Amino acid sequence: MEKSVSVDVDVIAQFNKDGDIIPLRIRVVGEDGEPHAYTIHGCVDMSHRGVYVMPDGMRVTNDMLVYECSIAVFEVMKQIHLYYNMVSNSWSMTV
Repeated sequence: MEKSVSVDVDVIAQFNKDGDIIPLRIRVVGEDGEPHAYTIHGCVDMSHRGVYVMPDGMRVTNDMLVYECSIAVFEVMKQIHLYYNMVSNSWSMTV
């Protein structure tokens, strides 16, 4: 199991009529210290599966929403995991 580093991100999201959250864009501070924004091209909600550990080493609880998303980084599609902590109202992703 690969252990990844969790970083805080800003997320622009949409709410559908059922109250579900749909992440649309993320902004993360890069290694250069500058913010970089990415559009989410596809997203799968992996929430509500109980308590478990993700393949990237992140421990998921019932107080978290988990999304597997696709973003384009320098025109190359990358898979990321977004985590929304409902207790602290904060977003993070693993890199």
